[in-house]
Order: sequence, then structure tokens, then C-alpha cells
Amino acid sequence: MSIILDGSTGIVSDSSASNPAMTAKGNGSDVEGYIQLNCRVNSHGVKLKSPPHSSGQSYTIVLPDNQVATGKILKVKSITGSGATAVGQLEYADDAGGKLIQTVNATANSQVERTSSGFVDTGLTADITTTGSNKVLIFVAQSLEARQYNATGFSVGRLALQRTTSGSTTNVFAGGRSVATSGPGSGSYFIASGCIASIVAEDSPGAGTHTYKTLIARIEGGSGTAVRANSDGHPAEMILMEIAA
Repeated sequence: MSIILDGSTGIVSDSSASNPAMTAKGNGSDVEGYIQLNCRVNSHGVKLKSPPHSSGQSYTIVLPDNQVATGKILKVKSITGSGATAVGQLEYADDAGGKLIQTVNATANSQVERTSSGFVDTGLTADITTTGSNKVLIFVAQSLEARQYNATGFSVGRLALQRTTSGSTTNVFAGGRSVATSGPGSGSYFIASGCIASIVAEDSPGAGTHTYKTLIARIEGGSGTAVRANSDGHPAEMILMEIAA
């Protein structure tokens, strides 16, 4: 049996703690209970349907208790009880988990050479302003080169990634041996070894404005050795992505 209501007909019934004002029953065989809300000329309609009998669910969904707003999603705010008979309070909430909030790109192509130990900026830097507990994904691609000029032993370079927030610096990626070369050990010669070094890192900087930059150091090598970033003007690139927590 179906009960069809129009604009001039209605059924008003009180709910109690144990009895709903209305029940849409299944057919006892293969169709779950549902209600249909038609358009104004009754040519089509949308349905709200119970989950299947096999799921054994008797939960209650309470509509949101906050104001509807553009761009929000329906989210379970709280749960009373547990299991199949739990009561879930919905709310309109931000679509957060894993969403890409913004992207920042930066490039550098001025050659930087280091002939002594200790780190120096490569010129590749990018700023990003984040909110809440969102994460930042960092992608770096940068050309490095190790050089020897009539020098014995190794010339070894290291690429590192740092973040500065409110004057405080954090090593996001300390780096290891990024590029290296070794000469024959005597005579007049020049040797260079190059590569495209990459960094992929995830950072949780907190809310604020953050500056990310790469640095190079010659971690091994004496007189006549050097390491370069952006060698001969080869461009480097950094991409920052803010991801909702």
C-alpha cells in the first residue's frame, strides 16, 4: 500500500521515544523501505532508502545542528551509543582530509660554488603561508656538480633542505653524499661529475609563513676541489604543496 500526499493533504503524527511518526516499511522480501520526494509536477523524484536487511543496521542519523554553508560537507560530529543502534549527530564541516589547498613554485638558475666546508644558500627558495595543522609536501630538483682542479682525493657535495619559521630554522632534509668525484692523484687535470639531485619531503610546520630553501656544502675535499649548484646556469625548481590535515 502507498500513501501519496499532495499540497492540500497531510498527515500529522507525534513521535514518541519508542515510536516514530512515520515508518516506511520494506516488502518483506527483496525491497528495503524508502521514501520518495517528487518534483513539483511529479515527473521525477529522489529517494531516501534504508540499508539492506543483511547489514543489521538500526542506527539513527540526526540532521546538522549548525548553519549550512557553501563548500561544506556532511560529517559525523558525535556519536551516542555504539554499534548498529548508535545515534550519529551530523554537522556541516570543511572538506579537509588530503585536500590540496595551494601550490607554490620557485626556480633558480644562478650558479653557486662552494670551495670550503659548511653550507651556503643555493638561491632556490620559496615562501608559503599555511593554516592549522596542514602539512607541506616539498619537491626539489637541482643540478649539482663536484669538481677537482689538479687535486688528489675526493670532492664530495651535499644538498640540504631547511625551513625557517618566525626566525627559527629547522633541517627538513639534512642530506648525505649527493655528488662526488675522484681524480687520478697527480699531474695537471680537471674532472667534473654532475647529477640532478632530488628531494621529496613531508613537513608539518604549523600555522604561519614558512621559508624553504636548499643549501650545498663541500663535505670532503681539500685545495682545488669544489661543488656547484645550478652549474652553468642549469635551472633548479622547488614545488611546495599545502595539504589539509
